[in-house]
Amino acid sequence: MFRRPGPALLFLMFLRAGAHAQTTVAPTPQLESSADKAELFFSENAYNPVPSPDGRFIAYVGTGWGRRFPNEIYVGGMGRSSLISDVELMDRSGKIIVSRLCPAMFLTGWTPDSKSVICYRDRRYAIVTPGGAVVENGERPLTDGRFFYERVTFLSDLGRALWLEPDKGTTAALRTKTETLVRLGGEGAWFLGPWFSQEPLIAASPNGRYVAMMPTRSGELWIYDRSMSRWASLGTAIVSPSADWGYIQPSWDPWFADSSHLVYFSGSDLIVSSPDGQSKRVLYKTDQPVGLPVPSPDGQSVAYVSFQGRPELGRSDLRFWANTGVWVIPTTGSAAPRRLTRTDSDTTTSGIRWLGNDDLVFDRISENILAMHARIWKVPIH
Repeated sequence: MFRRPGPALLFLMFLRAGAHAQTTVAPTPQLESSADKAELFFSENAYNPVPSPDGRFIAYVGTGWGRRFPNEIYVGGMGRSSLISDVELMDRSGKIIVSRLCPAMFLTGWTPDSKSVICYRDRRYAIVTPGGAVVENGERPLTDGRFFYERVTFLSDLGRALWLEPDKGTTAALRTKTETLVRLGGEGAWFLGPWFSQEPLIAASPNGRYVAMMPTRSGELWIYDRSMSRWASLGTAIVSPSADWGYIQPSWDPWFADSSHLVYFSGSDLIVSSPDGQSKRVLYKTDQPVGLPVPSPDGQSVAYVSFQGRPELGRSDLRFWANTGVWVIPTTGSAAPRRLTRTDSDTTTSGIRWLGNDDLVFDRISENILAMHARIWKVPIH
């Protein structure tokens, strides 16, 4: 949903330069190693790196404020209309191979077959191959109140984009370009409440059977089973401790590659759950602010990010979630999480993604106006 920031946020930006659950309590995590192997992977101003499932390419969002290239149209001001977001591609060595694959769009990620990238911004969306061929694109309609949700996911079994589309009154629908899958809402329905004040997160499982949805940043996590035509609640979940996490539309994908499980934080618990919520395991309990969990392609590990809040520059009443660290924990056994990076003063917004089973890529964004200093980093897990 496109929302112009209110006066408080404008001033802030200006000042910035279930049942059957099993619990496993892991031992105390290993102390931070002095041998931090994280390295700057991509020196351009960019965030949200998402490798293709086959590991050949990395899609990312080139960003900044104003203009990246000569003769670009620049919409002046402090709102998000001045935020640059160009989806581009690099190879696994960090070399740019396609500039502006999806100009002025945000990034959902890849189709499970690694053949296309899913992009969106405002009401527009596009599914595009690395060679630039458009698989599907379109512009979604506005409702009576000029109200819409931005995010788009992908159903692999249908080969189509999927989104949540508000309808008149208090209803909405999960729909593709050609059909409505299920209608939500109505008076007293669980869809109401925070989802009309937050941009909903939406992520289809790799096989297309399930659709995960929750309010941005934190709220109740729901899974829709398309095969059984029913919903399951996995309880409350949190993506990031930052209240501003969703402002630049970072991607979200909690699914394991085989679609059998998904991973999320609920309070202090790192949970791996089946889509129906009938089988849950708490991998780890932590007492620090954490978020952005993501499973490895082989399902053997989960990586996540820890944070420490501090006062915003010039606004001591607001918090900037910095001092980030990247961690990894196995999904079997009772081993403690290992910290892979030293504490860093920047924040990690879009999260961490696996480049194969042995490396992680992630972003670090400094505290300043509209992502003016965002960089992509890489760290091996061994």
